[in-house]
Amino acid sequence: MQNKLKNIFFLLFLFYISFPFVFKQNHLLQDLLFFIVYLLIIFTNWSILIRKINFFKPKNMLILSLFILISLYSIMYPFIMGTYDLSFFRGIYFSSFQLIISHLALVLLYIRWYKEEATLVLLAKFYIVASLLYLFSTVFLVLTPGLRSSWLSILYISETDIEHLAKPQYYTRIGIDGFAGFRQTLRFSLAVVLNVYLLITHISTKAKINIVFYFSMFFLLIGTLLYGRIGSVASVLALGIAFLLFLYYQNGLHLFISYLLGLVSLVFILLVGSLLSETINTWFNWAFEIIINLFRTGEATSVSTTALFENMYFLPTIKEFFVGEAYFTDPITGSYFGSTDVGFLRSLLFFGIFPTLLNYFIPLLIIFFMFNNLLKNNGKAAHVLLFCLLFLFIVFEIKGGIYHYLIPYLLPYYFVTEYENNGFIRK
Repeated sequence: MQNKLKNIFFLLFLFYISFPFVFKQNHLLQDLLFFIVYLLIIFTNWSILIRKINFFKPKNMLILSLFILISLYSIMYPFIMGTYDLSFFRGIYFSSFQLIISHLALVLLYIRWYKEEATLVLLAKFYIVASLLYLFSTVFLVLTPGLRSSWLSILYISETDIEHLAKPQYYTRIGIDGFAGFRQTLRFSLAVVLNVYLLITHISTKAKINIVFYFSMFFLLIGTLLYGRIGSVASVLALGIAFLLFLYYQNGLHLFISYLLGLVSLVFILLVGSLLSETINTWFNWAFEIIINLFRTGEATSVSTTALFENMYFLPTIKEFFVGEAYFTDPITGSYFGSTDVGFLRSLLFFGIFPTLLNYFIPLLIIFFMFNNLLKNNGKAAHVLLFCLLFLFIVFEIKGGIYHYLIPYLLPYYFVTEYENNGFIRK
């Protein structure tokens, strides 16, 4: 009974950190109280961070130093250039810092409670279940319009998100935290990758795994379709990479065929649903716009991809490429400087190529350090995780900036692999 309560509490804690929702009334006080809770968890478990994760290792200090350096530079650079635009620091590094604090509290609580059972596999299972709970919140709010309106009325969400939620094609882009978009589809894509890791680990080590984690993949893919098509594209392609690697394994082919048939069946069910419901049809046409256009016109395009590649990709000037303009927000329109959603272009336009490369170096270090830790115990699963994460990173950066999200999102999994490598796990 005690273990069940512990599991439920930790699952809810992980759920809130992954999909935080803030109430309109006293929203600043709520944010402050949770931030204080996260700091208390960190300070009361400081010894775990120092002794069991070995936080002061040179490689961890390298990650920390680079993050502090680039954060301070994003503050100083606008003053050096005379633009005084601190929106890059506020929107990227300060937001990332807040997420780092909450995710650090998460992993320390996880290690303290689960001790020698605190493995990457178990944490991945918790995260997948939390993602499925979020999907349930979406389905529940979509099917209960009255409750949907009432819930949105008490949440603290932006006017832009309220406008998005009013669009018919965005009707499903809702969760317990309000409008569900780029960040949520990234969360679900990460859950897909972790689900792949679980299955590869099961295959390569002959370990038992709950049947739930075979079917969860389909629900996670539905989540990416509900919240953002870039997540669906990234997840399906990452799955393709994983399944190609599966073919190298003796018993991977049957799983590949099973999932392929499952995906075809899922699309067929959604297609039938779109014929029976106008709401589902509107969403279906939006979610599968690229595939529909491919059959109708022979071009795999959508309104979003056309706008992205025709309007948001451009060749920067020599000055913009090397030193940037020190603007993240356009001082006239208030939108992104250069009117682009593309992640690396926004960074490039702010402070040039060299700090931009440094930006990408930080999450890449975390991915490769995690890969190196896993390589010692399960080389097959480690390689699959590496390729899937790298591919996810590249695909999402084509659409928008995610490097500042990946740093805190991956931190708990990296620190757990450090904990495992330091010999604290029951074999």
